[in-house]
Amino acid sequence: MKLKNITYGILCLLIISSCQKDFTPAEPILEAGSKSQSTETKISALGDNNMKIVAYFPSYRDPAGVAASKYQLITHLYYAFLSPNADGTLQALPNPAYFNSVIATARANGVKVGISVAGAANLKLACANAGTRSTLVTNLVNFVTTNNLDGLDMDWEFPRTTDGTDLTYSALMQELSTALHAQGKYLSAALTAGVYAGAVRDAIRTEVFGYADFFNIMSYDGLGWDPAEPNQHASYNMAVASLNYWATTRAMPKEKVILGFPAYGRSNATSASATYKDLVAAGASTSGDYFTYNGFPYGYNGTTTITNKSNLAKSVGNGVMIWELFQDSNGGTNLLQAAKTALGIGNNPVGIFDGFESGVGRFTRAPTYSGTTVGLATTSTLAQATGSAHGGTGTLKATLNDNTSITTPWKVRLLSGDGTPANNIATAKNGIVYFWLKTSTARPGATVRVWIDDSDGTLQSPAIAVINDGAWHRYAWNLNNFGGTPVSTGNNVVDAINVTVDAIILEQANTSIQWTAFIDDVGN
Repeated sequence: MKLKNITYGILCLLIISSCQKDFTPAEPILEAGSKSQSTETKISALGDNNMKIVAYFPSYRDPAGVAASKYQLITHLYYAFLSPNADGTLQALPNPAYFNSVIATARANGVKVGISVAGAANLKLACANAGTRSTLVTNLVNFVTTNNLDGLDMDWEFPRTTDGTDLTYSALMQELSTALHAQGKYLSAALTAGVYAGAVRDAIRTEVFGYADFFNIMSYDGLGWDPAEPNQHASYNMAVASLNYWATTRAMPKEKVILGFPAYGRSNATSASATYKDLVAAGASTSGDYFTYNGFPYGYNGTTTITNKSNLAKSVGNGVMIWELFQDSNGGTNLLQAAKTALGIGNNPVGIFDGFESGVGRFTRAPTYSGTTVGLATTSTLAQATGSAHGGTGTLKATLNDNTSITTPWKVRLLSGDGTPANNIATAKNGIVYFWLKTSTARPGATVRVWIDDSDGTLQSPAIAVINDGAWHRYAWNLNNFGGTPVSTGNNVVDAINVTVDAIILEQANTSIQWTAFIDDVGN
């Protein structure tokens, strides 16, 4: 279960200690430039106020146990946990192969990805001294940038007013905020539920609200808190109390309030926990909240409670968080689907716009047709190719040749439907826009992105680094959290009910070497 957010005195502190995550030393993690669909140019953390569904993925869970479809139900994912040493250096990340797999799958589904940091004892030691705290900040930011992550989550459980860690926590968050935002990365924090007065709740000083981009409020593990539901560890009433404290009493900005819910149940008789999918597999109702499991009563959150909590979160805050992705069921009655439906974040997929089975589809113009294209010779072409498609038999082949009279970096705008919305397939502003690309001749640092025609102008997406290994890879962008920047007019979010794909953009350093890229299955 999630590291504890409620303390009940000495007994619960012992329980908390026993439930800390296992950290197993492992080989080095993903290196910069390795085969990952990693975003080089990321949305600035500032201004990303879209509705969120945040999920944690513990390092001890096997990614094979999570259906790929579940990634389409979330907007943000954190791999948990990365831990520091007392001197500000970082411990080896547990199960780096799992990390690489989870991050790649999330990216392929347009999910923003980050690392969650935990380890209260060493955080306390490292942050007590300005020098080691600075070392820690530098190492954490380097981890985020080296692995091309979108952000970082601070899960310090818990700073307290009684030992001075409220001050060092605040200093850490301020320094992380400055360093991460300078890189266009976001910062979040996991917070206590706030339903118990005392040193833990009071340790979150008000200035911290300005440092982080959002806060994941851990409103669970409260067995016995709600007298109306003594066998429930995460009642609806507890969620109400959590949001009343943080959003109302403490005046946390609405766009930063994320309500956490559990994908596991707990027994008041034994304090043991069981995953939601195990409870459902044993016969528990997907819409209920109580079930007798292994001879003991368990309280959990079913889809009805999650729907109610999500409606509450939508009204008072800006989304929900689940601990954790593995524990939710893989079927159609999972908790995340209930949350997504209640929040009004839907996929509404159109399917494949262009599969290039009978020609070049809507990509009828030469690569040099658009005035935005820079660096190419007019000998560059777009044509249908057969024989090595991602799906079916046809694919779009872009043959890009250098204009030797120009030394600036290449920027290639491959227009869809002449870049005219009426010529393209409209898709709802929810879900994912993607295409598949295969190449082995790109220059180091080459990127791809899409331009989207919105109601108030054209948006360009964040760039994704090209994987130059000659294999097919999917490049995807989540329209719910697009993070675009205006090409000419408009804001940085998708506003229209329906949008269209304006173009695929390829960029790389100037070169005399021909770049051949295959594109297939452009869709939503």
